[in-house]
Amino acid sequence: MKVDLGAFDLWEMVGVGGHPPKQRQNPTIAQMKQHSEEGAMRSEGEPTLYTKTIVDDEELIVSIYVDDILVTGLANNSMVEFKENMMREFEKTNLRLMTYFLGLEFIQTNDYIMLHQRKYALELLKRFKMENCKSINNPIATNLKLSSSDNEGLADPSLFRSVIRSSLYLSSSRPDIMFSTNLLSRFMHNPSMAHLAVAKRVLRYVKGNANYGIKYGKTCSYHLCGYSDNDWARNLDDSKSTSGFVFSFGNGVFPWNSKKQEVVAQSTTDVEYISVAMATNHAVWLRKTLLDLGFVQEGPTDLWVDNSSHG
Repeated sequence: MKVDLGAFDLWEMVGVGGHPPKQRQNPTIAQMKQHSEEGAMRSEGEPTLYTKTIVDDEELIVSIYVDDILVTGLANNSMVEFKENMMREFEKTNLRLMTYFLGLEFIQTNDYIMLHQRKYALELLKRFKMENCKSINNPIATNLKLSSSDNEGLADPSLFRSVIRSSLYLSSSRPDIMFSTNLLSRFMHNPSMAHLAVAKRVLRYVKGNANYGIKYGKTCSYHLCGYSDNDWARNLDDSKSTSGFVFSFGNGVFPWNSKKQEVVAQSTTDVEYISVAMATNHAVWLRKTLLDLGFVQEGPTDLWVDNSSHG
């Protein structure tokens, strides 16, 4: 099942005869409203996602982002019909097999789809003059703790912010740098040379594996499974912890997150509970969205937790 990408120009309503122009409307949304009248269902969990059952329970799946649209499904005839309808409705339509979208690169074959950001990673290294740096095996040192007052001198704030923002964007396809970039983003207002050194360490790590990505292969198993963990009281400024989770579906992972907890956990048991609650809330949303896509989850979702608490 491959994914096609289409780009459509927005309708621009121009006032005629002195009357004010009508509000602009995204043509893809307008077209999907018409398809909804013809049997397309809008996802309750994800408002820009539509599905339409064609024949033999095969579904057409459409996802919208501003004026871009992603179309996929097993029923090729239905995909062709949908794209032809869009091309008749709007001018300057560009429909093609998706290879690049929002800075993400895609490799699509008959056996798998791979998501990566190799081009962006190499551009990132070149932009910050790190293309010839020595690579390293991990993005952050174990048990490293950072503070906003480490007395190691201030770094260039613009440079630091640019590195972190770029690294955060790279984490769209790289869960392995999610934690470290999230941790560093807490010091963007007053970065020190120590913070900048850790940020450059992340780039050194990327240097050694710029080709990394997420591969989604064919599988007969569509069981959602989650993994939750935490980093207890690493923040020296306020003793707050970090929650993290990742979910697998089939033979790949697709949502992951790392986030500073809003309260100070009193023990390792407390911090685990907060992390599990965060992952569980996301699992509820995922199950609802997967149901809209036709992937019914039989039974509860497994959520694996490092529960060796001792606080």
